[in-house]
Amino acid sequence: MSDVGKHFILAVRVGNGPRPDVDEFQELFGQAAKRVRLHRILADAGYDSGAALVRLFC
Repeated sequence: MSDVGKHFILAVRVGNGPRPDVDEFQELFGQAAKRVRLHRILADAGYDSGAALVRLFC
């Protein structure tokens, strides 16, 4: 996860791929939120599902 305006990496998780990463989003979101106040989140279509949104906001 990165700040695209400042080109600053806020959170990262390294693993063997390729694989879906939607299950890691909540952890990365938490790491990033500890570093900066998040105002907007942009994600690809893989996160556009009810399950992904529940993991993010619940």
